[in-house]
Amino acid sequence: MTATAMPPKSHPPLGLSAPKSSRIDVVFMKKKLLQDLGARADEYWTLLKAFIQSKLTKIEFDEQVPGVLGQENFHRHNEFIYAIIRNAHHPEPPTIVTPLKPRPKKERPDLAILLKELEGPEDDAPLPVNPDGSPDLQAQGSGLNSLEGFALDG
Repeated sequence: MTATAMPPKSHPPLGLSAPKSSRIDVVFMKKKLLQDLGARADEYWTLLKAFIQSKLTKIEFDEQVPGVLGQENFHRHNEFIYAIIRNAHHPEPPTIVTPLKPRPKKERPDLAILLKELEGPEDDAPLPVNPDGSPDLQAQGSGLNSLEGFALDG
């Protein structure tokens, strides 16, 4: 039996009992399927996403999914896929889902303010220069003559 075979008639369809004119609650079906899979839910979801994104062929998907689903959950998987396809072809729009609250953005200080804070008052003054136009690194207050570990005499 492949992972996409129709469920046996003995299993009552989960979430499929809605009238033919309404949509199927795939959110509930997904939640129930992942709950039933327990620790294998992440592996199943990874395989399904890889298949949908064409990173797995149908053959690869059919080979790997049975070990993750187990025989007892084949019908849940098939019903879930059927419901997604049915809803995609349904003329009625999906029910409105309450959107999640947006996460508060982390306050990021303005870059100009940060740079200004990093600059000291002496940084605003121009560097003293030698008669030839090169910076005078030995001048008082240049801030460059006090760097430890750096040779200042080229």
